[in-house]
Amino acid sequence: MIAVSDLSVRHLRDISLTVPEGAMTLVLGANGSGKSTLLSAVAGLITPQKGSVTTSSRPNLLMQESEYALFGQTPLEELLLTYPNPDERRMNRAREVLCRYGIDPESPVATLSFGQKRKLALLTTLFPPSDVLLFDEPTAGLDWFSVKELIATLKDFRIGRSVLIATHDVRSFLSLLKDGDSFLFLYEGKAHIYPRLDEARKAVSLHPEYGIFPF
Repeated sequence: MIAVSDLSVRHLRDISLTVPEGAMTLVLGANGSGKSTLLSAVAGLITPQKGSVTTSSRPNLLMQESEYALFGQTPLEELLLTYPNPDERRMNRAREVLCRYGIDPESPVATLSFGQKRKLALLTTLFPPSDVLLFDEPTAGLDWFSVKELIATLKDFRIGRSVLIATHDVRSFLSLLKDGDSFLFLYEGKAHIYPRLDEARKAVSLHPEYGIFPF
C-alpha cells in the first residue's frame, strides 16, 4: 500500500494519492512536471516540506538509467546484493529467475547487451521482497521487443503489490490495466487523479496544456 497525504516537496504542492495492494497508478506529465520527484519522495530519498508518505513495506525503486548502476560482477551477484549471506534456497531462486528471463546467472555483467542490462536492473527491483514497486521511465531507450518483455515481466510480478510507474510511454502499459488502477497527471505542481482510462483520455483531450500525448 502507498498512501501520500498533503505532500509538498520541491515544486510539487499538496499531493494526495492512495495506491492499494494489487493496484497500479501511472504517473504522467511533461518533462519537469515532477514525476521523478514524486517517486523519490515515496521511496524516501528526499524529504518533503510537509505532508506524509506511508508504505506497507520499504519500496523498491527502478531509477532512470539504472542499467549503468549495476555493481555485481555477475547477474547472480547483482540480484543477491541486498542479501549479505544468501542461503542455498535463495541462490537457487535467483538463478531460476535469471534463467527464466534469458540471462545467464554467471556471465560477466560487462558482456551483457543494453537490453539485458535493463532487464537485469528491472529484476533487481522485482526480486527483493517488497509490497511497493516504483518505476521511473522503465521503457525509455528500449526497442519494441524489449518493451514487450518488460511488460510481460511486470505482469508476472505486480500481483499483490502496489505499483507506481512514471512514464511518457502510456500505451505500452495499457495492457496491464485492471479494475482499481488509476492515472495521476502532474501539472504546475498539482496532481489530477483519474480512476478510469476513459476519464484519463478525456482529460488529455480537454487539457493540452498538460503536455501529455493522446493514448
